[in-house]
Amino acid sequence: MKVVCLQENLKNSLGFVQGIVGHHLTLPILNNVLLQADKTNLQIVATNLEMAMVIDLVAKVETNGSLTVPARLMVNLISSLKEKRITLESRPNNNLFIKTQNYQANLRGLVSKDFPLVPKVDRQYSFKVAAAAFKIGLASVINSVALTETRPEISGVLFVVSQNELKIVSTDSFRLAEKRVKIEGRVNAEFSQVIIPAKTIQELIKVLSVTEKEVEVVVSESQILFNCHNVKLISRLIEGAYPDYQAIIPNDFQTQVVLDKKEFLEMVKVASLFSSKINDITVMVDPKKSQVEISAQNIDVGENQVNLNAEISGQAVKVVCNYRYLLEGLSNILSPRVFLGFNGSAQAFVMKPIQQKSYLYLIMPLNQ
Repeated sequence: MKVVCLQENLKNSLGFVQGIVGHHLTLPILNNVLLQADKTNLQIVATNLEMAMVIDLVAKVETNGSLTVPARLMVNLISSLKEKRITLESRPNNNLFIKTQNYQANLRGLVSKDFPLVPKVDRQYSFKVAAAAFKIGLASVINSVALTETRPEISGVLFVVSQNELKIVSTDSFRLAEKRVKIEGRVNAEFSQVIIPAKTIQELIKVLSVTEKEVEVVVSESQILFNCHNVKLISRLIEGAYPDYQAIIPNDFQTQVVLDKKEFLEMVKVASLFSSKINDITVMVDPKKSQVEISAQNIDVGENQVNLNAEISGQAVKVVCNYRYLLEGLSNILSPRVFLGFNGSAQAFVMKPIQQKSYLYLIMPLNQ
């Protein structure tokens, strides 16, 4: 194998795949990335057996071939080189010779035939989605995924796929986020709901951050493929049934509030400075005064209280909640005003943007 490629392109590609590579003592080959040169492409592959990433990099291929090299060492080395062009050449005993105008090095690798095969995804159905909208949707829900091994079904992100819409959902039992994104494609009803591991979603968000292309999503019975221009991300799906989350989303509210999102967000941040170790703040809605009071107190710090003007209908209500959950939900609302819907102090309350149905966020009170 002998190829010449641009340092910037190689550095960026290795930066993506290093998120897939872990530290494996029993399978050292998984600590490596596979380099495959063929015709006009250098293909870079990484896998941890749960997911795999394949990147096609345009390069000048002088000799076809393949080799695996340590991922972290390769990333650090290529990132430190400043010359525009880099030559990669395989040498005897699975060594990789790296050369620029003023630098050269040899990396000890492992034979490529021992590298795990990237699984093929048997297409049950596929759809296409705009990269920018997809990234916003995924980023809107990723923080609400449960960090648990006892309930694997909520340790991932749920995709609910219909003919024209993708619902992206996550929950950790304390809050729930749902984002709707427009798609194009035909759906197989048998596999219209799939659960993707959170780690896969995190790596996908990184890829979507640097592409403006349309993304093709291919779904099979046990795997999913995200085809993003020159990057393919393949992942297993999480088995099991996702909770019936729609059953806990209220349609009607005893108390309805509309207020300025930016002002609300800033005052929640201020109140958080006075919260206790459980991150609690109190939100009290007063329909008579048309105000929302936000307060917090900490025996070691002091106390804080602020009143915000709001449009309010319905009953007065007082809710204690985790300020961090509140801030994360508000940060994903893009409209200038936000709606809050309450059904008493003991029930979950809803936040969503005004005049937009694409995002919904639900929070359980702390006293529950």
